[in-house]
Parts: sequence; C-alpha cells; structure tokens
Amino acid sequence: MDLWQLKVFREIMLTGSVGQAAKNLGRTQSSISAILSKLEAGIGYQLFERRNRRLVPVPEAYYLRDEAERILQDVGYVKNAMTGKDSGLKQKVRIACMPMLAELFVPDVIGKFITEFPNCEFLVMSRHSSAIYRAVSTQRFDVGLAECMASTELVREDRITVECLVALSADDPLAQKNVVELQDLDGKPCASFLTEHFISQQINERMAAEGLHFNAQFQFQNAATSCLPLIENAMAYGVFSPLSVWLNTQTGRQSSRIVYRRMARPIYYPFAVLTPAHRPVSRTAKHFTQHFQHHLHSMLETLEKKGLVHYR
Repeated sequence: MDLWQLKVFREIMLTGSVGQAAKNLGRTQSSISAILSKLEAGIGYQLFERRNRRLVPVPEAYYLRDEAERILQDVGYVKNAMTGKDSGLKQKVRIACMPMLAELFVPDVIGKFITEFPNCEFLVMSRHSSAIYRAVSTQRFDVGLAECMASTELVREDRITVECLVALSADDPLAQKNVVELQDLDGKPCASFLTEHFISQQINERMAAEGLHFNAQFQFQNAATSCLPLIENAMAYGVFSPLSVWLNTQTGRQSSRIVYRRMARPIYYPFAVLTPAHRPVSRTAKHFTQHFQHHLHSMLETLEKKGLVHYR
C-alpha cells in the first residue's frame, strides 16, 4: 500500500466512479482500474462490489477511506511545513544588510516572498559591511548584502561591480559633458562620505596620484542622501554608487535638478550577496536567497535602462 494507491482509492470513494476518478487525477481509466486491483490484491479482498455497473463500497472501505484521508492530510501538512508554506515547522530567515538597502529594499523583497511562504519568520540586521561579513562568516545569518571586503573561505560571494557616478547640478557647465574627468573636480567643493569610506579613499588616492586636490568640504556619514541640497544648488559635487541613486529615487529625495555623469576613469563600487560557506541553510533560506538575488538584479536592470548602471 502506497500513497498513490490511497490517493486513487480516496478519489474513487469521493466520485463513486473509476472513470470520473481517472479524469480528476489526469490518468486513463485502465491505469486507475489497475491501481485499484493492485490495492485490493495487497489487502486480500475487494473494496467494492460491482452491482449494475456501480461500485458499492464494502464496510471496510469506509474505514480505509477515513484513514486514507487522515494519512494524506498528514503528508500534505508535513510537506507544507518543511517547505515553509504552512504552519507547523517554522522557518526563520536571518538577513544582514548594509543600511542603504536594509530599510526599503529588503522589506519589499520580504513582502513579495511571503506570498509564497506566508509563515516564514524574518530577522533583519542593518550593519556596516565588515560586520555583515563577520555575521555571515560565523554562520549566524543566512544571507547578507554588503560592500565587498577581503574575501574569506567562510563566506560565499556573488559579486557585482558597478561604476560610481558623479552627481552635479543640472545648471553646472559640467552637466553638458557626457563624461567627467577627475581634473574637472580639482579643488572644487565636494560632498563626500567620511574619510574612511572606501569611495572617499579611492577618490583621494586617485586625485593625489595625479597631482590633483580632493576638496572634501562637506563630509557626511550618509553623503548620498544628506548632501543632495548642496548638489542641487550647485554648491558641491558628489561621487556615489547607483544604489544610492535608487534609494533617493524610491524615497522621493531625488531632484530633477540633479544629474549623474559617468567618470572617464571610473571608481568602481563592488558589492555582494553573501551566504555561509560551511553551514547548510534551510530550503526556505535558499529560496529566499534566490528570490533576493532575482529582485536585486531586476533593480539593477531598471537602473541600467536609465543609464545609471554600468558594469565593469
């Protein structure tokens, strides 16, 4: 006796007909008859009497119907619990994400995911990229999104590298150019991240190597958001990742008076989706990671169509 036999038997009991059961199950009538015969042979007696071309269940058939229904329901319950699609075995997905996307992008992805896995639980941590690498490497989190740091054997990385963009006022003469040179920013007031941020470090090192002056007159921890009024009013220039542009657009901070231009010699922004390398994660966490990556790439494709994403 197997689950498929029980499923066929239950359908015959519900419909009272081998032919209708075959239609409901998407099988031929002869195959359904063969399965019923095999079931009856296994238990040693017939479950139905044939009277005037009708199937009349014997008393034992009603007992088997009730038990089959219970067994099939239990199997469905376990299956849904293991896949996170129903209550029972709760699946928790633990996410570590850089602040830029933790408060808007991640909740949006979660909202779409729970339509398929409604009882999945989530823990979201917003941290600096170095802390995200540590959290994933210690196997305490299922997935992370961070700016790329030094690689480690404890973390798998799905790396993406895009070009940073120069943000400037639409009224600035440089807005007439398709590509901005570092020389164009020599000594000019810039709104930047803090000195230790790797974009600020790259700009400073690149300009110093070329004998240029990086004038970081305005420094902000979240420069891509905080300095927009300065850029809009032509008081400063900024160099930001496309992810920052996406965030400003989604939150309504983006101004039509701010434009973005590529750099002649780009400063690259590498980031990665991180997963633990030495701890198997649940099937639900794997599904979520795939779902997360899909929406991340969809977001980048949208920016690419607008000319805001350029890959290395």
